[in-house]
Amino acid sequence: MVGHDRVHMLFVEDDDPPMYPELDGDGHATRRVVLDGDGDGLSAELDGDWPFNPPFDLYDPDLTRMRIDADHCAAIWEKAGGNAAH
Repeated sequence: MVGHDRVHMLFVEDDDPPMYPELDGDGHATRRVVLDGDGDGLSAELDGDWPFNPPFDLYDPDLTRMRIDADHCAAIWEKAGGNAAH
């Protein structure tokens, strides 16, 4: 995933709602959608290298299985009320 300007992911943990982050080329989340139990989403734009936004390791081979298509991520983002064009 290294070398891409944007990487779109789907993280699903056992007890947590699904999270759809968009990562920049350095691995920082630039925006994300978290779905609640009803399938509604809360979207957030994230700017900057904040302490609570540490970069993901784009060299980690385990992240590859969590990667999704940019169009899928854009559709989730739009449904959650975010701006699909980024």
